[in-house]
Amino acid sequence: MFHIWEGLSILDGVYFCFITLSTIGFGDILPEKTLSSMANENETESKKRIIIIVLYILGGMTLVAMSFNLSKYYYNEAF
Repeated sequence: MFHIWEGLSILDGVYFCFITLSTIGFGDILPEKTLSSMANENETESKKRIIIIVLYILGGMTLVAMSFNLSKYYYNEAF
């Protein structure tokens, strides 16, 4: 998704996903083309992209937090 929308390489897209979902958030890679194109005539498409990106981040962070919680639960039960 970020490779197509933002023109990032595959490795940079994976890096952005990992850094964002692990809540490290260095801020070195941002969805800049989507944000800068909001000033252009294709504003509705950019708003849709931003909504999809925000939902991806919120959903992904939720899944990561649930995974940590489940692994903590199973680790405590095993020992």
